[in-house]
Order: sequence, then structure tokens, then C-alpha cells
Amino acid sequence: MTFTAGSKLRASDLNAELGVTVTHAPNDSGTVNSTAYVGTRTGGTNPVGTSFVAPTSGKVLVHWACGLVSAAGNATATMLVSFRLGQGATVGGGTQVLAPADTRAIQHAGTTDQQAGRTSLVTGLTPGAVYNVQLMYRGVAAMAVGSVEITVQPTT
Repeated sequence: MTFTAGSKLRASDLNAELGVTVTHAPNDSGTVNSTAYVGTRTGGTNPVGTSFVAPTSGKVLVHWACGLVSAAGNATATMLVSFRLGQGATVGGGTQVLAPADTRAIQHAGTTDQQAGRTSLVTGLTPGAVYNVQLMYRGVAAMAVGSVEITVQPTT
């Protein structure tokens, strides 16, 4: 796309030009009760993720955010939200390149609502190859997850 002086620039046009991909599920809550990372929430949009083409640098920034609250009002409830990166265009599919990890997760415990986000640099991707990212959840005591989103941004 060519941008010209005086023309309107929409975020979607710029994102498409730069190769940025965004997936979100606003006001979409679901619950999770699993000690292992899972890619689905009961009652929520499943899966939440996007596919992208790796830039020439082989590096992307993955940004993800969500709202978290204890669905049971349990002060000992804990929720972690990370992401999985796989090969191919099918969200949640393909050979896993990067597994979800507690060290790379949004974490929440307790009964108060929390909005949080994180960013992670992913390197070593094959330029021009297609990959996918998917939000993954691990929680106990039926934590609720809502307003989730994940963005992939190419970087140098």
C-alpha cells in the first residue's frame, strides 16, 4: 500500500503494511481450572491467537494482555496466562516452537480484579515462515479470564 500526503491513515492499514497481527476477545470471559497450561476457557472464545509471517530479522515482539479475577472469590486462587508459539497458520497447531511458561506469564492471585499485560521478544524464527501464537491459561479455583488480546509485532 502506498501512503500519500493528505490521505487518511487507518491503524489497520499501517498494521497490514508493517506485518503486525492482532487478535482480541473484548468483554469475553471464561473460566479455567487446570494445573497444566490449556488453550481453552470454559465459556470463552477459544482459541485466542493469530498467525503471522516471520519478518526478515527472524524476531518478533509478542504482546498479550487480559483481565483476571477469582470467579469463586477465593483468596488462594491463582491464574497464569502465557502463550504458545507453533509452526503454521493454524492457531494452536503445528510443531511447538515455544511452550507456555510461568517465567513468561501474567500472574494473578487473590480476589481483586486485575488488568495486566506483558511483552516477550522471540528470536530465531525463519524469515518468511508462517507461525502462530495462542494464549494459554493455567489456574486453580476457577479463575475467570476476560478481555484477552495478543499482538505480534515484527522487530529488527
